[in-house]
Amino acid sequence: MSEKPRVDQAQVFPCPMYVRCQVFCCNNMGQHYIGRKDGPLNMCLVVCDDCLETIKKSLTPEKQKDSGEGYICDYCGKLFKNPQALKTHLRWCKEKPEIDGDQEIESKEPDGAGDE
Repeated sequence: MSEKPRVDQAQVFPCPMYVRCQVFCCNNMGQHYIGRKDGPLNMCLVVCDDCLETIKKSLTPEKQKDSGEGYICDYCGKLFKNPQALKTHLRWCKEKPEIDGDQEIESKEPDGAGDE
């Protein structure tokens, strides 16, 4: 028995029609729909294999899973069971680069500007 997907989840499923990828400036033929199988196809996005891979790579770390085992920290590589644990870890991860909020941002004025 297959599980019915949640109403708020998009699905990736094959596109049997001969149509172009709908990602801006991509002229490849689309092989996948992103949307809902149980919804109207005109509401789905048609993407090619290359664009689908780009979309997968652009997912935020808490949404990416490593072979169903858990969530991985991008900085130190530790594995966590849920996204909340990963977010808590990210606050204190020693490998994460620090951003100092007290540093002043230098002005990018060209040399000689305001010397009049």
